[in-house]
Amino acid sequence: MIRRRELLGMVGATAGAGLLGAGTAEATPRSGGRVPSYRTLKVLQFNIWLGGSQVPGGRAGIADTIAAVEPDVVMLSESTPERVATTLADLADRGLTYYDNENPTDPAVISRYPVIEHQSFPYWS
Repeated sequence: MIRRRELLGMVGATAGAGLLGAGTAEATPRSGGRVPSYRTLKVLQFNIWLGGSQVPGGRAGIADTIAAVEPDVVMLSESTPERVATTLADLADRGLTYYDNENPTDPAVISRYPVIEHQSFPYWS
């Protein structure tokens, strides 16, 4: 059995960055109500540490990690518009389509689904 810390270390070494957390969210029925249909949304928070530039193979490792996890939404810490563009290109090279949130002040979100609206959060990214 692999412990969480060991897994994080392996992913960080592979990607050249630390993986902070990945998980899913599901809608649950309210007490006394009928069971609604629901969908699962898989979210990945990923610190890409200078776009993987400080580790040999880091840039490819970022795309490989996203491809392996297959998240619906990815939040990229330490991101820039250029890093988002290269990550999207690297994912496209792997046959995956992700969309940029096209937010110039907070470019840190990509999604498997088109982003139709975005907001900026001052002093927080």
